[in-house]
Amino acid sequence: FAEMMSMQPVEHIAIPAQGMTALKPGGFHIMLINVKKPPRAGENVYLTLTFQRAGKVQVMVPIQDGHAQHIQPGHHMQHGDQTQHRHK
Repeated sequence: FAEMMSMQPVEHIAIPAQGMTALKPGGFHIMLINVKKPPRAGENVYLTLTFQRAGKVQVMVPIQDGHAQHIQPGHHMQHGDQTQHRHK
């Protein structure tokens, strides 16, 4: 039997001062759900991240080959809140 992936929303991701946290498939990641036009490899997506001290910061995220397939309209998996998710 194949393992079923379960993702749970997280309220925040702790990032130490002067540190970083990688967002990637299989770990912490941001899901784009019900997008009107899924991005293609080579395109950029602009996201607004909210930090406790820095406030809102807009970032440009390049879509790499292989990642665009994970951004689909009508994405179906077990989700709670449609914000940030983490694989268990």
